[in-house]
Amino acid sequence: MSTRFCGRACHYHHAFDNDCVAIRCTFCDKVYDGNHSVVTNQNNMESHRLKCAERHGAAVCPTCSRVFNKGPNLRSNLNSLQQHEKVHRPRNVACPLCGDRRFASGVDAVQHVEAGVCPKCTGKDRARDAIYGYAAQLPGFQPYLSHKPALTYGGGYAAPPPQPYVCRECDNRPFKNMSSLMQHQNDKHGNGSMFSLQY
Repeated sequence: MSTRFCGRACHYHHAFDNDCVAIRCTFCDKVYDGNHSVVTNQNNMESHRLKCAERHGAAVCPTCSRVFNKGPNLRSNLNSLQQHEKVHRPRNVACPLCGDRRFASGVDAVQHVEAGVCPKCTGKDRARDAIYGYAAQLPGFQPYLSHKPALTYGGGYAAPPPQPYVCRECDNRPFKNMSSLMQHQNDKHGNGSMFSLQY
């Protein structure tokens, strides 16, 4: 038995004034009424809501059920969902320099260094040079460097060029920061794990 209400406020007051277990979809007027238990109605509504969200161009977080429907289309809403899902990741990735284990991804750890806030490598310019030297030592990272790093007499690497990183999959699209390239690889090419931070 389904009940129609004149609006959200009317349904809200009916449900709480009458100790009713009816649940209304936030996208359409479908109501799961009090013929079932609250848990059954919630499960039915959650299943319905996911399907309804897709039909309305929205995206729903599978972890917390947050709805993303402010974008102009489904692709935009899915992008918002993808960015949001990062809050649910465990923060167990360590910084390659200071060892602080509080980052949700390798990109976050590299951004920590590149921002110049890592206690082992303070200052943006110094940090940028350190990240470039670190990347130059990773055998799997060589194809993503715009130039072969030049060694100095002191055994280190020369200062990086203005845009030292490139995406080979995107016709050598240049990047100033390693974290930007890593984020691009993860978002556009699904290669988030290829830059695992091993030290």
